[in-house]
Amino acid sequence: MTYIVPNGRALARLLSRLLIAVAAGSALLLGGVANASPVGSLIFDAPPTATVTALGVTPPGRDAIASVTVETLKATVSPSAAGSVQFMEDSTNIGAAVPVTGGIASTKTTLPTGTHLLKAVFTPTDAMMFGSSMSNTASYVVNSPIGENATVSTLRVFPTPVFQGIPVVLLANIAPVGAVGTIQFMDGESALGAPVLATDGFALLITPLPKGEHSLTVVFTPTNQAAFVPSASLPVVLTVAPRF
Repeated sequence: MTYIVPNGRALARLLSRLLIAVAAGSALLLGGVANASPVGSLIFDAPPTATVTALGVTPPGRDAIASVTVETLKATVSPSAAGSVQFMEDSTNIGAAVPVTGGIASTKTTLPTGTHLLKAVFTPTDAMMFGSSMSNTASYVVNSPIGENATVSTLRVFPTPVFQGIPVVLLANIAPVGAVGTIQFMDGESALGAPVLATDGFALLITPLPKGEHSLTVVFTPTNQAAFVPSASLPVVLTVAPRF
């Protein structure tokens, strides 16, 4: 018979003064009782390894502008452990939980004007091996736009699903229609080609993409920034499958 004792490291030091087990057939001394027969073994189960979660936000808050800046939230979990991170503003979730890969989890979002209290909560896959942890709260300030008229950028992607070698159609829409300017299509931090002039509130890009996951966005830069505010779309996640 085997007995598993939780938090065994602490109990081991205490019980070592009371329990002396020797080879089968030898005497077992327990609390002053002699000549008792051994009936099993004790396994001291160590507590989960503690984890530490740190949160970073880019770009710096002083550079963030509402409706323009796409913020990246990055959590670092130490030691590296399997699990997921839920990014939060106060008690509200920011998107879905993100799997941890190599001790890192990240997500992108666009925050409105104001001060945001952000944190990251790590939940391990194996709670017997690793403990959960929460980052310190990060205070992040997003500045108001400069121009008089706000713009809104949206992105639609076709087709879905898509396979490697098939061109992807990226269609950007800018509101209001009277906002004249250019659209830069982005794949993560990389530009997809040169900026495209918005015509009647629309811009189009057709391009192949390599296999794998892509985070696609568009950034609108108005010609008259005194009249209109730049804007960026929310990311569209697209997975390009291998050739079929």
